[in-house]
Amino acid sequence: MIIDVSKHQGKINWDALAPHVDVAILKATGDLYEGVDPYFHANARACVERGIPIHGFCYSRAHSKDEARREARLLVETAGLYHPVSYVLDLEGEALADVCAVANAQAFMSELRALGARKIGLYTGHYAYLEHGLEEIDHDWLWIARYGKNTGEIPPAQYHPVPCDLWQYTSQASVPGITENTVDVSVIWGDKPMSYFTGEDDLTMTVMIGSARGDENGRAYGGQPGDQTGKEVSRQPWYKHPQGWRVFRAKDAEAREKIGACMDAACDNSHIGYDQNDRLTLYSVAEGVDFDCGKVEIDCETDCSALVRVCCAFAKIDLPNFNTQYEPEILARSGAFDELTGAAFTDYSDRLMRGDILVTRGKGHTAVVLNDGDKTGKIARGDVGDEVTALQKALVRLGYNLGSYGANRDGVDGEFGAKTEAAVKAFQKANGLPQTGMADAATLALLYAPEKTYTVTIRGLQKAEMEAMKGRWPDAEVSEE
Repeated sequence: MIIDVSKHQGKINWDALAPHVDVAILKATGDLYEGVDPYFHANARACVERGIPIHGFCYSRAHSKDEARREARLLVETAGLYHPVSYVLDLEGEALADVCAVANAQAFMSELRALGARKIGLYTGHYAYLEHGLEEIDHDWLWIARYGKNTGEIPPAQYHPVPCDLWQYTSQASVPGITENTVDVSVIWGDKPMSYFTGEDDLTMTVMIGSARGDENGRAYGGQPGDQTGKEVSRQPWYKHPQGWRVFRAKDAEAREKIGACMDAACDNSHIGYDQNDRLTLYSVAEGVDFDCGKVEIDCETDCSALVRVCCAFAKIDLPNFNTQYEPEILARSGAFDELTGAAFTDYSDRLMRGDILVTRGKGHTAVVLNDGDKTGKIARGDVGDEVTALQKALVRLGYNLGSYGANRDGVDGEFGAKTEAAVKAFQKANGLPQTGMADAATLALLYAPEKTYTVTIRGLQKAEMEAMKGRWPDAEVSEE
């Protein structure tokens, strides 16, 4: 079920609601005067903790392009804390009454793009879309409201909406966990699958992680053995945990792959469920099949840390029993892992690697990374250090202009900025590579490829002429016979 909620639903019992929800579209912000929805942060945290993919929307009342841009920035500043699958512009009512509604909405969307949004939704009514020319507005997916008689059920054909991706067919649904009001419910109405709205098919947007997350009742214990809902042990987009992550990477590449493969298998195996009271039953069952979660055929239970231990055992890393409070100490003491520190690894997903283990800074949660981030193994904008310096020197040597930064005013300063990115793109274009602006393995292989060398003998040169040659070609070997 796909729902959207705001302050109008009041305080929600997410433990009761979570087992019934596939996607939650949360009102994050209103106009510049209304600001942040008073229930947004509580709702967003509840969804993140329960593994429910979220989208954040702004109910716009912008009357100018400047107001629209400011609304977009507020939306990203607010909802961006929780890494939503997409940002959504809710365009109806007062905002549509403005004669510049389309231009204002386009300014909103352009600002979202400039802020790095990769997936943008547009919400409006059936007739509003037809009458105001809203198809001109930049969007990746369209969400249309049309209720018919608004009975809580999907209306008959005469009330179907214009072609769209998501149809909000009622505002009168009653669902577990929401008692203060009815709720809006939507269904997929186009070609985009559910994975589009959960974020599972958009691995370039964020890394996917796998973990044991809760039983079929949204509780820590008391459920039936095995995965009753398909969500007890499952995948979700990476998110920034409120406690913060610590990141551990197995030193051995084969071990990393096995940790990731074991978690993938656990997420796909309905025999493996969640229960903290019976958390070690998976370990006992998996031990008989060399800890291969894909071969577990008996209904059993685990929790987040016990499952990570099984994944490590599959990678031939034998660890004692632990919970998340002691997990970092156990991983570090094993000698099999390096801890990756710094915000580039703990606060963002794009440098994570398949098989990395995430664990909260306090007792809380742990998960395994299931795919490489966009920047894994690459040198990219924002990086600093010796790798960047070497890259810049190679680009300068080939004649690329990096500006006048650095000690020698040749652009070599060890900081990967806009000039370095432009030079990398130019090098990639010249060599028939995708122009990403990130120095990946293929780019670096060509950039650092050994140059051909030649021996040239010139007779009769004076000493001053030889010195001039050395200045002209500092990397050449010039010698007297």
